[in-house]
Amino acid sequence: MRLTSLFAGVLCLATLAGCAGSRTAVAPAPSWTFESPVKAGYYIGIGSASKLVHPLDADAVAKQQALDNLSREIRVQVKSTSTTKTLQVNDWLSESFNFSSESTTKEDLEGFTLVDTYATETEVMVYYQLSKAEHARIQEAKRQAALALSMEHLETARAARGLAQVQQVVDAAVRGLDALRPFLDKPLVHVGADGTETSVPLELVGLLDDCVAGLQLASADSSVTLNVRDAFRGDVVVTALLDGKPAPNVTLSYRYNRGEFPTRGEAVTNAQGEATITLEKFEPGKRGTALEVRVEPKAFVQGLPLMHPFRQAAEGLQSVPLRVEVTLAPIEVSLRIEERAFGKKRDQAMLAPAIQQALQSANVSLLATDADADMILTVEADARPGGSGQGFTTVYTDVVGTVTNREGEVLFTQTLTRIKGIQLDLPRATDAAYSKASEEITSDFVPALIRLWHGF
Repeated sequence: MRLTSLFAGVLCLATLAGCAGSRTAVAPAPSWTFESPVKAGYYIGIGSASKLVHPLDADAVAKQQALDNLSREIRVQVKSTSTTKTLQVNDWLSESFNFSSESTTKEDLEGFTLVDTYATETEVMVYYQLSKAEHARIQEAKRQAALALSMEHLETARAARGLAQVQQVVDAAVRGLDALRPFLDKPLVHVGADGTETSVPLELVGLLDDCVAGLQLASADSSVTLNVRDAFRGDVVVTALLDGKPAPNVTLSYRYNRGEFPTRGEAVTNAQGEATITLEKFEPGKRGTALEVRVEPKAFVQGLPLMHPFRQAAEGLQSVPLRVEVTLAPIEVSLRIEERAFGKKRDQAMLAPAIQQALQSANVSLLATDADADMILTVEADARPGGSGQGFTTVYTDVVGTVTNREGEVLFTQTLTRIKGIQLDLPRATDAAYSKASEEITSDFVPALIRLWHGF
């Protein structure tokens, strides 16, 4: 009995010892997992990921988070130590630097090393570091490469300026400035092989501003007169010049008033630096306006991404606008009006005063003779009996209007028939018919004629 109890005790101890030996000891968590290390001369990035949330790629998520944190530390330190003295070129450069410094990502990182990893049953942690000296060396190499590239763009822009190719100047200058955007917090002076120093961003922005501001717009005439013979339609040729040379492919915006509201449009200069602007479709009664033409700076940046900072900055590029006075010459018209009643000339003229008043309100000058007139308006009217009954008399008036030019060509004709007048006797019925004819001529015939003269 005693032997059995002893054997049972030994077996129990052996079992306990075996169970204790089968357990794996968990390594203590390193200090960097709960307290961010501070190492002089290094940027630190630590990331973690839950295995429960990311069961398949917790390692990759933790590494990306560590790199993001590494980037964030670099941004904070660069932003706190950078100077903006080199950025006081214009608002675009300052805004560009702010944008660039805030958009650093892990793709910009080079030279970082994996220091350690730690994992538990529920979490993965990763520890990266990047030598500040190595980072500075890499960034300096990139800065020098960007300076060299931007200098090439500067030379391209200068060559295009010499050929008055403004669009090419803008394209090259923007590409040069884009190359420098990540380094606008650093000195950006290029030193040539001969020791010549060039402040590249200043040169690029100065070239941009000077090029657009140096554009001159010219027209052969400071004023133009449009005539009814051309339906008040005419062309104004505007030439864009840079340093006295024709500037091709320059977009011009223009505006003038056809009526109450302004008309706007754009025209692009051709290889000779010329752009043709057509003036037309003026509202009747318009006597003049001013054509204003200016260089459209936004057109230079149409190919840039929508969020590119230079899109907004381009609005600050201005040149002197061009103004051309536009006059619509009065329409010189000779009137021939014949009013008859039953084949005989009427003593009382009713159509002539109404037609004259309607024409004069539409920028028309009435001439006494046909010799100097642009147009000859002939109106022939005759009244005819329409019957009577129940004490009333009816009269119909027929009107034919014809417009011819100096050469005798018929430009417009309109016939109004059976314009009715009803009164107690024939004379008053005739007057009533002519009164209605006057109303129809002034409300229908004359407006249609005037719109025709204006090209509608």
